[in-house]
Amino acid sequence: MILGFVDEDFPYSYTLLGHELVMTEELEKALSMYRYAILRDPRHYNAWFGIGTIFSKQERYELAELHYRKALAINPRNSVIMVHIGATQFFLRKMDQALRTLNAAIALDPKNPLCKFHRGSMYFTMGRYQEALRELEELKQIVPKEAVVYYVMGKIYKKLGNVDLALMHLSWATDLGSKGANNQIKDNFDSIMRTQDGTAATTTSAAEGTDEDGAEAGASTGQGLNEADIGSSSADPDYSIGGEQASSDDSTAAATNARNESLDVISGNLYDSDSY
Repeated sequence: MILGFVDEDFPYSYTLLGHELVMTEELEKALSMYRYAILRDPRHYNAWFGIGTIFSKQERYELAELHYRKALAINPRNSVIMVHIGATQFFLRKMDQALRTLNAAIALDPKNPLCKFHRGSMYFTMGRYQEALRELEELKQIVPKEAVVYYVMGKIYKKLGNVDLALMHLSWATDLGSKGANNQIKDNFDSIMRTQDGTAATTTSAAEGTDEDGAEAGASTGQGLNEADIGSSSADPDYSIGGEQASSDDSTAAATNARNESLDVISGNLYDSDSY
């Protein structure tokens, strides 16, 4: 029995087991573990966050936002939780609210690459290309070896008709990408491109048909981001891109250094099998 492997008097032991079960896609078992943790400590925000992650994976975004907000009420200065709230709001078509949430997260943690990546991604999917480029240029200074940043910039320059800069950034993304990661990154962002192109085509004219990336004009689903992009592969809000996320009571040098992890760690966390 699963409970035989945890300390019943230690709520975080249930949460850690829940995280492991999420990683193996045993979501119902994970949900039970998070609930056990909350029964023992209602202020255990990691468990509330974990439940939000499960509902997000199940595309039950209203419930996901509700549980993320419960986690944020307990730990109001955790920018990773705020990013996840912003992403669920984006899925729910609350565009302005999603950007306000991300702006608040960045105000709390200006150098957090996860926050900046998602704000840039939202600008990208909304067609606000110049703002997306500015965000990603700043992000390049924080994580200069992050292939997906160059890849998104290449796609933006393609949209803007600047073929030379598009090819240059896509080439850099390929050079930085670890073996086998490039196709995964490309597939994920091509999916985002198709969604975004379909949304733009629907907004401008239903008669535009199919665009250059194969998106049908009426194919908008409202999903400009995907679950893999929302955060790390961990269901723990204290872990961000490549390492531990500094919270209000944890601003250690280790947390700061973790933000500058190499491509393999970062891309592995941003892009897993649950792509948008």
